[in-house]
Amino acid sequence: KYLFAYLAFYREKAIHEDRLLDLFWPDCPPNRARKNLSNALYHLRQALGPEESAQWIVREKSLYRTSFPPASMLDTYHFTARHAEARRLHGEGDTAGALIAAREAKRIFAGHFLEENLDDDWVLEPRQRFLDMFLEVLLILAESFLKTGDHPQAAQHARKALDENSTHERAHALLIESLWRNGKRDEAVKHYHRCTSIFKEELGLSPPPDVVALYLRLTSGTV
Repeated sequence: KYLFAYLAFYREKAIHEDRLLDLFWPDCPPNRARKNLSNALYHLRQALGPEESAQWIVREKSLYRTSFPPASMLDTYHFTARHAEARRLHGEGDTAGALIAAREAKRIFAGHFLEENLDDDWVLEPRQRFLDMFLEVLLILAESFLKTGDHPQAAQHARKALDENSTHERAHALLIESLWRNGKRDEAVKHYHRCTSIFKEELGLSPPPDVVALYLRLTSGTV
């Protein structure tokens, strides 16, 4: 399962056999590790079926890679494409287009990358990368909803971003502003003080200057 996930994640990139042995059987003698790789590939081909395995798993001497038809694109690639589109449209000021792309990216995101696999080092970098992308999608949604005046949706997505990263400065600012503009001023003030506590307790820091400045502008009526 994880062998296939690894090859599929890197898609067309050829991975040397030694890299696979080091990743998946680091404690085995070389001959035993190669036997394990051979067995894993055999069971993988059995699971995929002869036609799919011949097309999808390509071996070139000591190199392995996957080759999928366009119709079988993995969710990670669809998510990456929609994230990039949302980011571009948001940067161009196309709020409506950014909302569509970001909503689709959010729909595709099915959870943390290989969430059940907690131990393998190779999983950590892509998992963090996809999480960072998902956070950006949530922030694009929050900012876009704030611009369109849908303050409840803006607050909802800012909260979701904070569920993933409790010290994300922009998410705190978006939540405070969304609550304030939705008429929930007491709740906005309460969250500002909660933000202050979070930064002090988790990071030993004062609240972010941008969050403080926003709070002062809101409470003084200058925005």
